[in-house]
Amino acid sequence: MIIDFLWYSCIGIFSIASILQISYWALVAHTLLFHKEDKRTECPLYGVSIVIAAHQEYNNLTKLIPLLLQQQYFQYEIIVANDRSTDETEIYLSSIKNPKLRPLHITSPPPDIHPKKWALWQAIKMAKYEIVLLTDADCIPESKQWIAEMQAQFQPQTMIVLGVSPYFTAKTWLNLFIRYETAHTAAQYLTAAACGYATMGVGRNVAYRKKFYLENLNKVQHLQHLVGGDDDLFINHTATKDNIAIAYQAKTLVHSFPKTTFRDWFRQKKRHLAVGKYYPSKAKIILGLLQITNLCTEIFWIIIGISYQTKMNWAFIFIIHLIYFVKMCIFVLVFHKIAHITKQPIQRRLLPILNWIYIIYWIIVGTLSFKNKTKQWR
Repeated sequence: MIIDFLWYSCIGIFSIASILQISYWALVAHTLLFHKEDKRTECPLYGVSIVIAAHQEYNNLTKLIPLLLQQQYFQYEIIVANDRSTDETEIYLSSIKNPKLRPLHITSPPPDIHPKKWALWQAIKMAKYEIVLLTDADCIPESKQWIAEMQAQFQPQTMIVLGVSPYFTAKTWLNLFIRYETAHTAAQYLTAAACGYATMGVGRNVAYRKKFYLENLNKVQHLQHLVGGDDDLFINHTATKDNIAIAYQAKTLVHSFPKTTFRDWFRQKKRHLAVGKYYPSKAKIILGLLQITNLCTEIFWIIIGISYQTKMNWAFIFIIHLIYFVKMCIFVLVFHKIAHITKQPIQRRLLPILNWIYIIYWIIVGTLSFKNKTKQWR
């Protein structure tokens, strides 16, 4: 009796988790395939201030700044907040004689605020245009229309535009998983924002209205000591259904260079996920539910698949496998679309393996991240 009860409880959990997963991935697919951009209606073109916080980034800035100066947009500036760099950053920035570039050299941030946050805040306050567009020093815009395309998403009511920042490709398993995890996260936050429940964004490619940003800064200033969260914490504390837009067209992408060693990547992810404990309850519930249902679907499908011979008739077996097959078809469709957008294909036959690695990663890194206390920039 007890065994039968546990068995049918497992089937019930599998069914609920599978329905939720199918619904979620169907929603993601709908967002990526059918989401329509809001057409600009009587909305002026805005000047744009690109903001970059940089610490010891001389090598990356020498690649990025020339590309930003080639952007095809009528009115923009580039503010580089040089945070206490001891490399050649200051000399390099001073050598560029272009009025679009406005360096900001920071020598002594307050002790109770993380230096990166202080650098960003000071640069945003210094911005002279309506829109502030954030990226990192190790990023590369996909096109010369990056500024124009990101700015074009702003309607009169829009305060935040979430962009996408995929990683460059390398022929390693670590790189493959990093790109998978990044695509997974992008699909998640774009869909959440499109549905009016924005949970996060990425600071490598996000835009705000300057006035809105500064007026709402007090909502996250109690978390100013954290090394991360300058993007996702602000977004999930201030975004609403009406004030946010998403951008994932090819010309809005900003590529970045991923970590190349497991140790560096693992430390980075612990730092990123450690911020999750400060998310609002709604965001925690949504993200937690997605991970739990993913885990339940995979585990119980395996259990049922192994034990089906003695527990169920063939019709019930067929239904369970059909449910899982539908979920995986939508899952593959989503990643096919993401690969098309980012021009970074992920082999479809590897997706089930990558999903299991992703589950294990969330369990391990998510648990350890709650103990993470690093204060390092990177």
